[in-house]
This record gives sequence, structure tokens and C-alpha cells, in this order.
Amino acid sequence: MKRKIQKSVILSLLSTTCFLPLSGAYSDPTFDINYYLRALSFPFSEPIKNYEWYKPKVKVIGQNIDLAKDQNKESKLSQKAIDQVIKYAEENKSLGLMIVHHGKVVSENYFDKWDNSLAGDSESMAKSVLSLLIGIAIDEGKINSVNDPVSLYLEEWRNDDRRRIKIKHLLEMTSGLRNSNNTLSPFSDLAKMHIGSNVRDLALNIPLEKSPGINFDYNNVNSEILGILIERVTGQKYYDYLSEKLWKPIGASDAEILVDNTDMAKTYCCLFAKMSDWSKLGLLVLNKGNLNGKQIVSKEWIEKMIVPSRKRVNYGLHIWLANSQGFKSWRISEKFVDETMIFFDGRSKQRVFILPKYDLVIVRVGDNSSNWKEDIIPN
Repeated sequence: MKRKIQKSVILSLLSTTCFLPLSGAYSDPTFDINYYLRALSFPFSEPIKNYEWYKPKVKVIGQNIDLAKDQNKESKLSQKAIDQVIKYAEENKSLGLMIVHHGKVVSENYFDKWDNSLAGDSESMAKSVLSLLIGIAIDEGKINSVNDPVSLYLEEWRNDDRRRIKIKHLLEMTSGLRNSNNTLSPFSDLAKMHIGSNVRDLALNIPLEKSPGINFDYNNVNSEILGILIERVTGQKYYDYLSEKLWKPIGASDAEILVDNTDMAKTYCCLFAKMSDWSKLGLLVLNKGNLNGKQIVSKEWIEKMIVPSRKRVNYGLHIWLANSQGFKSWRISEKFVDETMIFFDGRSKQRVFILPKYDLVIVRVGDNSSNWKEDIIPN
């Protein structure tokens, strides 16, 4: 199936390339021969493992504090259950699985020649990191409220209908912005964002198509606009603010983030971090913004993040929820054992499961599996 998709993309690219001089597409700086060559080289079959494709990347400097390990076997988790989860992960194209109970690592496993020195693409798990940074910016008074219109901070939106969009609409995925997300078309907004050379210019020029606050519509543009917003209100590069306010305070190892040719981070995805650092982020949310004895994000913000959206009951502020109301949305055979579970969700089944009821964080990284069932690992 993936080969068919790749062939479809190649044919699409070749056919459109033939007509570029006639269509005037060269007026769009995104479209040049390098753009097409880049698109053709995308690692469709294993996008997470093939991290070398993603360039240019910029370092996010951390502090590299190791997570405590459960050396005294204090955890009461069933070893049989742990072994079953490890087996399931390995059989379903995982690269790594980490289980953290009561703040200590009880199991850390790597598969398919992966190890703790490697960091694959986070995909959309990066969106939840973005939400944490929005919370920090609010805590610091750089943003007044999620109810502020985005145009208060982005002058490009002040003279058209997009001035109606609030920060909350972006976080809840209800902005109403155009959602051109066809990965098989080189002309889609998503393809341009992912492969193009100026993600800021593209995102700032996406038009409004629907009234804000009406419909849930998962749109990567929302997240990129939030990244631009952070740069505007802080006066810092996104990756520098991430390093200073979150990455160093949680004791994460150095990471990398994908940027465009103007040095703007692609904040809707593409944060390359080690599995242990995703566990630290899970612990941060589990502990209501506190980690290593420091209140890094306010408790109030974490609590706001996990309030179900009125338009999507299993989605909060750029984070997913496993509540009973949203059970049908997950298409699973059994309800989650912890209906207060929160999780970071990335394409190809990147996951940070946070189970407050059990003081438990489980991280799975890897490539996509067609046999994946969402309830197996957290249950």
C-alpha cells in the first residue's frame, strides 16, 4: 500500500512539474526543483526511524539529568503485564518503550537496532510541548489570556476576518482556517509547510474558511501560528525559548527541531528528542507542572490543558484525553482503565500515555503498525 502511495506522489509531482512554466507556479518560492526532489526522497515507509531526512535541524539545548531508576523494585506493577506490553510493542514496529512508575523507570526497552542515544521524529507529540510553552508565556505575563484575539499579537491578521480567531481556537483546533492537508499533493498547505522553505510566510497567509469556534478540525497550521506567536511575544527564537523555559528545567538531553530556511521552527511537528525526555514531559504533566522540585508550568495551566473541548470531548488544549465521553472516538474494544488518562499523540503511533490514577507514564516511539490497538499498552 505504501509503495502505491509513494508511486502516486511521484506521478503527481512529475505531472505537475511538467506544467509549472505554464501555470505560473514558479512565482511561489516554495516551488523549485529542490522542493520536488525533497518530496520525492521522503521516507514514506519508516518516517520515524529515518531521522536523517529531516534537515535543517537546530539544537535545543538541555541539561541531561537522568531519570531515577527503580533499582530496589519498589513498583508493584505486574512483571507479567510488563512483559506482555514489551512483547506487543516489539511486534508492532516499536523502536522503544519506557515505563515510569512513581517517578522511577521500571522498564526501558529498545528494538530494531534503536538505542537511548537516538531520537526519532516526534510528529504531533510536539504540539503538546507547544501548549506547555503557551502556558509558560501566560504564566510570565507575555500573553494575557487564551481568550485574546491572535491579532493582538500578530498584526498580519488585524485587517481581515482572521482577527476573530482567539488563541483558544488555535489550541482547541477550532480556528476555521483553511485545512489543506492532502499529503499526496505537492500543492497542499501541509506539503508546503513540511518541505517548503518559508513556513512562517505560508502559515500567516492561510485564509479563514469557517467561523472560529464552531467545528473541530485538526489543522497543523494552528500549531505553526502558535509557534510564531511565541516568537513574537517573547522576542526569542522558538527553540531558544523551549530550551530556556522547558528543556533545561526538566533536565532533558539536547534535542533537535526541524527549521525552515529562515530559521523558523516547524512547531506542529518534528521535535527530535530521546524517549527518556518524553517520559520527563509526561511526568511534568502528571505532576501538574512540577518536576525536579520546580514548578515549571503553573498547575492552573495544566488543569486548563486537560479540560475537554466543547467541540471534541477527547481533546483539550493541544493534548488528547481518554475520558469516557470520548470513548467511541478511539474505536477501541475496551475502555481505558484510567478514564483520566491524558496523552501526547504523534503520527505513526508516537505516544506519551499519562495515567494519573496509577501514577504512571508510558512512552512508545516507533513506526506505524496496521495492527495497533490504542488500549493495549495503557491497559
